[in-house]
Amino acid sequence: MQEAIAEHIPEGILIFTCVSRITFLQDNSWLELAHYNHIAPHAGIYTHGEYDRVNGRIRMLNMTLVSASFREGEIPEGKKPAHLPELISMNENLSLVQRLARFINIASMEIEAANKQLKSLAEQDRLTKVFNRGEIENIFKYHLEEQPEHLSAIMIDLDNFKSVNDTFGHETGDRVLINTAKCLSTGVRVSDSVGRWGGEEFLVILPDVPLETAISIADRLRKRIECQPPLDDGRRTTASMGVAEVQSDEDYINFYKRLDANLYTAKKNGKNRVVG
Repeated sequence: MQEAIAEHIPEGILIFTCVSRITFLQDNSWLELAHYNHIAPHAGIYTHGEYDRVNGRIRMLNMTLVSASFREGEIPEGKKPAHLPELISMNENLSLVQRLARFINIASMEIEAANKQLKSLAEQDRLTKVFNRGEIENIFKYHLEEQPEHLSAIMIDLDNFKSVNDTFGHETGDRVLINTAKCLSTGVRVSDSVGRWGGEEFLVILPDVPLETAISIADRLRKRIECQPPLDDGRRTTASMGVAEVQSDEDYINFYKRLDANLYTAKKNGKNRVVG
């Protein structure tokens, strides 16, 4: 286990426990532990202060837990945290409790930043920075369970997108997707949600919006997409949109079928239009 940790993890963790003194030692344990001896000096398998002799018996004091975390080498450029805690002087007047509290504070900040990054990766589409399919689906199901008076959605499909990739390459195609996501995100309310459904398809969720209003919003978004800068051959980016409002007692699957059918009708009837 020790070897696996050393080989696969760039950061090491030393844990001084209350029973099994030290866990996760590396090759040269003395060298690595020497710096922490003033925090938790040890004798045998215990640290000082964890045992006490009373009437000829040794009494264990379950009171000390010190974790020492460290990384080797410089932090790679671009990966340095946005906020670095202020350095403080480690003088003799600074108590061990203060030092440990500071260590825990720094470690907590790093863990919080890592958790935010993981949450972002789990919810966000890496290219367009809007919600990914899994998360936008979860958001819609959440609103559906709340049973609001009105709940509408818009399914968007970019017209002739395959020919954009084939003609100009995937870099241009990616730029079109990114710009489209921006048009959608900046064209709706804060309470609305935008997600990439897959490929060149997007989904916009409109809570508390009736069908007629949702159709009007969809047409406005369609015009915003068409106003993007033209491609090198002069063609404009256009999109077909299907709109639907959740009906009474309608489940997610049946609603999606209606929404997708409206999108199909918009594509079939000439594209660059809204059907609801």
